Amino acid sequence: MTQINIMALRHSVFYTPLLMSIAGGFLRDEGLEPEYRQATPEHTVPDSIHDGSCHVAQSAVATSFSELENGKRPDIVHFAQINARDGFFIAAREPDPAFNWNKLTGSKVLVDHFFQPLACTGKASTLMAWM
Repeated sequence: MTQINIMALRHSVFYTPLLMSIAGGFLRDEGLEPEYRQATPEHTVPDSIHDGSCHVAQSAVATSFSELENGKRPDIVHFAQINARDGFFIAAREPDPAFNWNKLTGSKVLVDHFFQPLACTGKASTLMAWM
C-alpha cells in the first residue's frame, strides 16, 4: 500500500466526506494507506503541503485570505467545491415539521464564522442580520 498523508484544517461536519473516505476503507480499496491529522497553529495546512508532510488536505478557501490581505499570492489552489451553499446548518432541540424562516425572527443564533468573512447569500444573510 502507498501511504497518503491527509490533513484537515479542523474537525467540522463539512469534513464528513473526507473522514468517511478514510473510515469507510475507500482509500484502502484503491491501494492507499491513509494517515490523518488535524492542522495546528504550529503546523498549518499550507506549511504541511509546502514541506511535503501532507499530500492532500481539506481546508476552507479562507485559509488563503490572510496571505491575500498581506499582499501575497497563495500558491495553494482550492479546487473542489464541498457544498453549493454557504455551509450553514440550522439545528433545533425538537423537530418542527412546520418550520419556516419567520420562526427565527427575534431568536438568538450561534454562528461560527471561523475565517469566513461576514458575507453570505440568501436566508443565511437574513439569519446573520438577526444576531
